[in-house]
Amino acid sequence: MNIRYNWYMRDVFRWRTGASVAWSLLLLPPAVSLYVLLTHLDLLHPSRWILGCLLSCFSLSGIAYITFIVFCAAIVSILNAFSYSLIPQIHRNRLSIILSVTRPGRLLHAIGHTLLGGLIGWACCKLIGGRYAALSIECKNQVGALCLNDRHLFLVLFAAYLGVVYSVSHFLQRSNLLTFSIIQQMKFFQVKSNLLPSLASNALGSLRLCAYFYLTFYFLGCLLKSWLLTNLRLYELPTPVDSIRGLLDIRLFWQAWLLGTLLTHSWKSALYLFKVFNTEVFEFPIEAAFNMNQEMTLHRALGQRGIPLVQHLAYQDLSLLAEHSPVRRKQIFSLSQPGGHPHNWNRISMECLDLLSSLTDRLLIHQERAANGLAKEKRMLAEEKRKRSGSLKQRGERDKSLLCSSSSYYTATTPHEPRQRITNLSTTSMTTPVQGGYSQGCGTPYSPATPSWSQAPVTPGQDSVLVDPPANHSYTPLVTSRKPIRDTQRGRGNRADPVNSAPYPPRHRLLLLPRPTVLRQLVLFCYFVDPFPEADGRALFTDAQLHIWALEALSSLVAASYLEDSFGVVQSSLPDILAEMLALHNALEKLFKLPTPLTSREPRELKVTRIGPAHPDDQLRNDLRTTVKTSLHRITSTFGYHIKSVPLAPEYRKQLTELMEYKL
Repeated sequence: MNIRYNWYMRDVFRWRTGASVAWSLLLLPPAVSLYVLLTHLDLLHPSRWILGCLLSCFSLSGIAYITFIVFCAAIVSILNAFSYSLIPQIHRNRLSIILSVTRPGRLLHAIGHTLLGGLIGWACCKLIGGRYAALSIECKNQVGALCLNDRHLFLVLFAAYLGVVYSVSHFLQRSNLLTFSIIQQMKFFQVKSNLLPSLASNALGSLRLCAYFYLTFYFLGCLLKSWLLTNLRLYELPTPVDSIRGLLDIRLFWQAWLLGTLLTHSWKSALYLFKVFNTEVFEFPIEAAFNMNQEMTLHRALGQRGIPLVQHLAYQDLSLLAEHSPVRRKQIFSLSQPGGHPHNWNRISMECLDLLSSLTDRLLIHQERAANGLAKEKRMLAEEKRKRSGSLKQRGERDKSLLCSSSSYYTATTPHEPRQRITNLSTTSMTTPVQGGYSQGCGTPYSPATPSWSQAPVTPGQDSVLVDPPANHSYTPLVTSRKPIRDTQRGRGNRADPVNSAPYPPRHRLLLLPRPTVLRQLVLFCYFVDPFPEADGRALFTDAQLHIWALEALSSLVAASYLEDSFGVVQSSLPDILAEMLALHNALEKLFKLPTPLTSREPRELKVTRIGPAHPDDQLRNDLRTTVKTSLHRITSTFGYHIKSVPLAPEYRKQLTELMEYKL
């Protein structure tokens, strides 16, 4: 953390995070009470049902277990403050997805949630009581002997399993990513509108996880059970849970489903509260009265790239004040005293223009690389095709000369025989007439044989064809080639020799190739290492939300300056703003026209599919494209034909004319 921004951690982040944790803990006891009420469900005896719930919740042991559950939930809520992110991670291939889960921090996150889930499950079993309370119970058939309580073990393991699944999906589904809502609402209404949909989705998710855990416990539950039975010297119940009859227990399924709903809902509610509190609008001062508060000003926060949360909040504040706050806009348009310089506007506009310029440069570099890559690939394909056709032509001529020399003595007497499939090259092109099974008189030109069909040489990787006897009754070898399936596959480096580039080469050829080349030939290795088609394009828009806010802020400030800028501080920067917006617009249009790189497959397998996980920046880049057009239209509609007097390049001037005529 940057030392200069300790004020934000001390005055803003800790207080907001503490408030979110406090509210999540206050909402947890009612949720646990409702959980206990549903676990003791007994519609036939309502008085006993309600009395049992009250005794479970308000007894000393019940209060202690609820307090323990709240303590574990507080630790889970605090872990959210150490695992949040604002810039999404783009995975280039499937191997990077697997490696991202095995990072040390994420492994500790998974271990912590597993332990906390198991502890909460144990406390919930104690709250439920009855046959779920303890790990060991008295055996019915043996006096004084203790049996292993499979139901208690099942619920505790299920809670630990929920912790593992939640931790892994927390990062794979990017639930730790802080997203800023488009429509600003009060925190109370945001939480209220999310409560019921979140509860319904968590109930459905818990139902699905129950089905997966049932299968896992049926096949692997005996391993842990045998270890516990051996070390704790316990006996097994007559009807174990890991049997089909034991898994059909409806009460156990009801308890597991309620426990899963409680855990996932409490954890996800705490995470949602953390996001709501930390994405709330924070107003940065435009200018500071004292030097000690200079680090808290808006233009300093806009340029703080070391702390993404501060930068996001600053651009969010700038976008809102540019559109809805005339008083704060007046501070931006004001002049400094003494001197009369527009320092506030110059600093803010410079930060926004630098941000847009960096994105434009990245887009241009990506387009250049993509164009060079496509051109290079076309050249490689053309060269490979030329080499393949040349090698096949030479081989065909050589085989033709051999066949013609061995069969020039013969003529066909039955040209209209049925077609026959050509046999292998080893039995046709290199055999003599005597070895080929012809008559004894075929050795001299005066006693010709009468073959009824012709044969053409077949090479590995080529199709066998059917050839009609030619009109001049002579051999005419025909060679047709089949295009390899993965000749046009991207991302494999330089291709090998076309003759040896079969998708599945023989084992003796693999042993002669270098080790990286051998790995590239393995289908399983390629499945994990091959890059996703749109990984590079997605990486360009990881911080697109900042650019959207910067465009909205600049366009709103320029439009407001038409009436509010008394000193004309914005008009001096108007050419730079228009030029940067038009350059970004052109770069985005060119990027969207680039062909989407798809993996090379057979034509019948080509489908419009998305390979790789879904990313929210797919929507962000479309929003960015729309925001650029909206910002340009806002400026041109405000200034009208006066915008033509702004000094710009001829190309940009033409685009402005099209914008004013709504042709762009």
